[in-house]
Amino acid sequence: MKKPAGLPPTLELYFTNRCNLACRYCSTGDLQRGGEKTLSLAEILRGVELADRGARALGGPPLTVGLTGGEPLLEFALLSQAVTAIKKRWPRLGLHVCTNGTLLDRAKAEFLLDRGVELDISLDGGRAAHDANRRFGAGACRSVFSLVEANLRRLPAPLRARLRAVATFDSRTIAGAAESYKFLRGLGFNSFGFGLDIYESGPAARLPALAAALRRFRAAWL
Repeated sequence: MKKPAGLPPTLELYFTNRCNLACRYCSTGDLQRGGEKTLSLAEILRGVELADRGARALGGPPLTVGLTGGEPLLEFALLSQAVTAIKKRWPRLGLHVCTNGTLLDRAKAEFLLDRGVELDISLDGGRAAHDANRRFGAGACRSVFSLVEANLRRLPAPLRARLRAVATFDSRTIAGAAESYKFLRGLGFNSFGFGLDIYESGPAARLPALAAALRRFRAAWL
């Protein structure tokens, strides 16, 4: 087993498939066909142990672990136990948690950030961009964006600045990527991650529009 140069060993641990949203581009729906499942604390720690052993065998930097789902804050009691246990046993190990933000509050954010966890918030930009793909379950008509924005604005600005915004774009929302980034900066984020909907398929004729959107983003922000 070889480690690609410059890339830290990473484990994405989907410790629960429970989620309170039904986003259009999420793969978790396929994982829920057998019913809701959540790993035990022992199973989580065993997974980290095996991955850490492999990372050390490569002789590279310490392992980075993502604790995700599903929506990890639905299992916050288990998540907090796992973070505490992992940090105690593997203090050099990096941790990150990605949440949809609908259950985020100050206590949860401070608990994770104060323990050195990188906390990612899935937020695709303003209302139109975010609600285009992120939605509650069948029959619900509430705006996911409205709830997430309200939760974020309740946080003190210095705490909000320690969060990382992660935006996902598809062929319908990529044209507004530059505007979405401007909105996220205005909301107080200083760290960002951007990606494309990897499950979307379409004709090659869409590629020029994608290239134009990326050029606009580059011209505006890079």
